[in-house]
Amino acid sequence: MTSARARRAFDLNEETPATRERYGRHRWGQMALLARRMVEAGVTFVTINTAPDCLRWDWHVSITRENRPQPDPGGPNVGMEHCGPPFDRALAALIEDLAERDSCRDVLLIVWGEFGRTPKINATGGRDHWPPLGSVLLAGGGLRMGQVIGASNRDGSAPADRPIGPDDVLATLYKHLGIDRHASPLNHQGRPIPLQPEGRVIHELFW
Repeated sequence: MTSARARRAFDLNEETPATRERYGRHRWGQMALLARRMVEAGVTFVTINTAPDCLRWDWHVSITRENRPQPDPGGPNVGMEHCGPPFDRALAALIEDLAERDSCRDVLLIVWGEFGRTPKINATGGRDHWPPLGSVLLAGGGLRMGQVIGASNRDGSAPADRPIGPDDVLATLYKHLGIDRHASPLNHQGRPIPLQPEGRVIHELFW
């Protein structure tokens, strides 16, 4: 944070207007662009948080008319029709840039929520929490892309083919990072704590 290189990464004015427009002139798009610049500056782990607008993904009342108070007038507003397009735009631009830059091709991009959403619309037009089934998007990292791994049943309520759990995703991330997930580092009391006692690497992603 004290180096000139790191400080320059936060200056989005170094990017061309066309690039900033390609990511989207909104908070999410500019954060995605900032994430790419931070990686290029040597940051090894970056999280893009859509807060405070992230509440717009939690549409229990309605997926189009949630109408919660807007904390930031400059960010995406209510409903999937408002949040979906800017998110897609920022994500597509980030994936393209990471793939085209030699210094970024080993970066693994993960798009992941904490659970899925109910397969059926509720009585008020929204969708509620649904732990049995969700989605994860992985891009880059030198992995085999262009795959859909696993499938749900007909109504999208449960896995039907090749179920993958959170531990499997974490095992895959550890493998990509070169971390021995079977290690048991010692805590402050000298007690060994298994890093990841469960989970299997998603083998389809590796060449």
